[in-house]
Amino acid sequence: MVRGEPDVFEKQKKWDALAHEWDRWVTEQRRRRLETRDKSIPELKDFYVGRSVLVTGGTGFVGKVVIEKLLRSVPGLKAIYAIVRTKKNQSPEERMNKILDLDVSTILLI
Repeated sequence: MVRGEPDVFEKQKKWDALAHEWDRWVTEQRRRRLETRDKSIPELKDFYVGRSVLVTGGTGFVGKVVIEKLLRSVPGLKAIYAIVRTKKNQSPEERMNKILDLDVSTILLI
């Protein structure tokens, strides 16, 4: 160690303390946001119960994730309608079946 330079362990302690303070601050901000959240705005799962949803671009990257999120988070969803076009000589039915055959974890990793 060169004279005048802080010890590596001292630097690590400072970074750990800073990270701990950051975590406390983030936790406090989340708590405050939850306390002050407008209760008249329903949660996603409550808003869509008994409703139908129309999704365009459901076979794309974001569309797959949106459909998965709705299926996972809203058990009372009435229906999901997806507008799917023919692409690369695949019919809309073939494209949708290909997506529906995917495992949920595969959809999230695409």
